[in-house]
Amino acid sequence: MKRETVWKVNMVLWSITLVVSVVGIGLWVREYLTMGEADWAPIFFFLCSSFSAVVWMIVYRREKRKEKQ
Repeated sequence: MKRETVWKVNMVLWSITLVVSVVGIGLWVREYLTMGEADWAPIFFFLCSSFSAVVWMIVYRREKRKEKQ
């Protein structure tokens, strides 16, 4: 597989991860607000997932800038 293809596939996967994480955070917040309490494991997972997706997207952008120079 070409390096560019790998980066594009990873970008799609990171985007999906970010969307799922944001939806998960929203559902967790809704549960917390309606019930007054919620399990902390899902929010921790979703926050870590969204953080890692954003970090890898930043890495991708930096790699693209290096290639252009």
